[in-house]
Amino acid sequence: MGEHQLTIEAVGGLGEMGHHHMVLDAGEDSFLLDCGVLFPEARDPGLDAIAPSMEPARARVAAGRLRALLLTHGHRDHIGAVPELLAAVPELPIYGTPFTLALVRSQLERDGFVGAAPVLIEVEQGVAVEIGSAHVTWFSVTHSLPACSSVAIESPAGTVIHSGDFRIQEDPIVGAPSDEEGLRALAARGVDLALVDSTGAGSPGSTVPERDLVDNLERALVGHEGRVVLTTFSSQIERLAGFLELARRLGRRVAVYGRSFQTSLELAHIHGLIPRGQPQLADLSTLMAGPRDQTIIVVTGSQGEPRAPLNRMSRGEDKVKLEPGDLVAFSARVIPGNEKAVGRLVNGLLRQGIEVWAPWGKGPVIHSSGHGWQDEIRTWLDWVRPRFVLPVHGEEWHLQSNRRLLDAIGLHPSQILTARSSNTLTLLPETGEVRIGRGEPGSATARTGSQSWSIDEPALKERRKLSHWGGATLTILWSERHQHPLGPVSVATQGIFEEEHRVRLEAIVTKEVLEVFRGGEARPEEQWLESGRLALRRAIKKHSGTKVSCTVRLFPIGPMVESENL
Repeated sequence: MGEHQLTIEAVGGLGEMGHHHMVLDAGEDSFLLDCGVLFPEARDPGLDAIAPSMEPARARVAAGRLRALLLTHGHRDHIGAVPELLAAVPELPIYGTPFTLALVRSQLERDGFVGAAPVLIEVEQGVAVEIGSAHVTWFSVTHSLPACSSVAIESPAGTVIHSGDFRIQEDPIVGAPSDEEGLRALAARGVDLALVDSTGAGSPGSTVPERDLVDNLERALVGHEGRVVLTTFSSQIERLAGFLELARRLGRRVAVYGRSFQTSLELAHIHGLIPRGQPQLADLSTLMAGPRDQTIIVVTGSQGEPRAPLNRMSRGEDKVKLEPGDLVAFSARVIPGNEKAVGRLVNGLLRQGIEVWAPWGKGPVIHSSGHGWQDEIRTWLDWVRPRFVLPVHGEEWHLQSNRRLLDAIGLHPSQILTARSSNTLTLLPETGEVRIGRGEPGSATARTGSQSWSIDEPALKERRKLSHWGGATLTILWSERHQHPLGPVSVATQGIFEEEHRVRLEAIVTKEVLEVFRGGEARPEEQWLESGRLALRRAIKKHSGTKVSCTVRLFPIGPMVESENL
């Protein structure tokens, strides 16, 4: 590693929404910046989350240069893979604000982490911490979560700042405003490279302040005679604080319903972000027994999550029974991929005669992004004044929108850098030379229940096939002595044929497959298995028109032997 060069290895988060994880090599020190998960798409049924590769971290440990994980904030797409990191790199120090580390502890507890106690080191925003040969400072920025930071690493090799997820609010409801003074002081010392959030770069203007959302809700709800149900992301603590303020202004009693919301609220109480008893939260059962026009319920389920209370309400199956004249208001956008689930939820509510302010169409402005729009990105860059900028955080559209914005601001093309996940970007601050390369090889990790698999695991490919087309299993009684099938074979199918016709069609397929095993000389087991699989596949396609996942199982005389997907 060059003593006077900076290298960024983008493990994830550049060209995708999630997986935010980078390595910074600064002289003789290496740092990890965030460690988050990617949430699976619909094509990956049963997966809980996908963690980025830990090979780059292991490589720095092997080189004796990895100093710490530096966290910008506590959203799961930035901290959700910490359990995998600690399993790969035990005892790695993790630095973050007290509230961010509280969310890390909650994450580890929720995931059932059983490794050694993590080394969690709390930092104070605006105060530099010496780590290795670098000075690291967390500068307060506003986002949709309290205690978020832009993190600056000042080292002998140069100065790098990661913007973190940010927007700019002058008077946030919860937490401190962005630290303009501190960031301007950093700029005066010189910033070589800024990694800048791209999520809002395609939207002109600025995001709507949280206090304006409360005012909008108050104006829209004055005189409403039914119950009011409000939903947003459970991590949106500032929005939750705004809902509590709204209840106070309207003279309504308020209850918070849903485990994740209750956990967030308790952490906010513990860290002094939301004072207890302002207003006094009501017991849900007591609230439901009171007058409907004096009720606000803050509930989880804005993304159509199947087990959330709002989803049960939409089906009329929850203990909270809504009635015509009640209102459900979505103070959240729909995350791409959740459109159908949210649509089903909204339609279910409407069928019950409930008024819905859906997260689309016209209506009062009651949601605002936590990611700064173009004017806010301009402002942050004006405070920091970096020599070079690398757009991060987002899919291709977001990253290119940020590049166009940077060009419009007046940065020279040579100052606007480009990298994608799995790239390395090396900057020599003294000469301005930039090199792009490939990072350490390694596979992401998929979580499914209590298991963790490589994202390249063949079982995941098989699961996708099963979810799309169903599956078929051929069972063969096998003679090990004669290397030949014995007696009849049987076929069972899953999700291929209509139930009414399934038994009849399975019998037809079995008869056709059996022809492959009649007569013939002894052959190795592998050849019989492959012949059976191909015969099963042909017969299923003949009668269903689809290529399904086919499995062959051998039951030999003696110990059972099983072979799948040959």
